[in-house]
Amino acid sequence: MKILKGIPASIGLARGPAFLYREMEPEVVTTQIADPAVELAMLDRALAEAKAQIEAIRLKAEQEAGAEQAAIFEAHALFLSDPTLSKAVRSAVEKRRINATAAWRDAVEGYALQMESLGDETFRARAADIRDGGRRRPAGSTPRSDHLSHEPHARRFQAPLRRLMIVSAATPCPYSLP
Repeated sequence: MKILKGIPASIGLARGPAFLYREMEPEVVTTQIADPAVELAMLDRALAEAKAQIEAIRLKAEQEAGAEQAAIFEAHALFLSDPTLSKAVRSAVEKRRINATAAWRDAVEGYALQMESLGDETFRARAADIRDGGRRRPAGSTPRSDHLSHEPHARRFQAPLRRLMIVSAATPCPYSLP
């Protein structure tokens, strides 16, 4: 018998078969674009859609779990409006002429790495939040599907019944969509 130790999501003891959940990241392919203005307009529309979806999730979470638990989604919405992130993404699209998907991925990862390098445990913990919030990103592997996607979180997974679910980090996004 293998004994696993970690931080429980709820109090008490649990014993039984385990289900190890690993979130799959969609592949993001960097492509060259012809018209940065078209790409940025598409990005702006997608960001507006993502913010609307996050607000719907926040309201649902607030009704079901309370304002304190729903606050993380306010942070996710603010993250999508972050001027530093926006500047990095727009600059990559305009100067490097790459798709918004790849520019978003690169900017989010760069931001998270900066937080991790600060040496403070609180900032290192925020890096995980940044990556989680950044999953609401322009996603897709072709220029035609280059839009903000919630697909990594929208796809439903069915954990086997009567199993202990084990995750490496329980962030709110994968569990938040109806």
